Amino acid sequence: MDLVNLAHGSFYMVGAYFAATFVALTGSFVLGAMLALAATLLVGMAVELIAIRKLMAATTSITCSAPSG
Repeated sequence: MDLVNLAHGSFYMVGAYFAATFVALTGSFVLGAMLALAATLLVGMAVELIAIRKLMAATTSITCSAPSG
């Protein structure tokens, strides 16, 4: 794989936001964590489909800098 993805921290932040939101809405930590996991998975899949796959064919400088968040 030729793409350097440095956006892990951004996905952690999105997951933490979802977790805090779902725990507050449901009142259950376990249910909120499971919903946050599912929501973060969907966001990650959307980013993969919309942005990352298009960057795979781009030049090296773009593929290193764009996924950095």
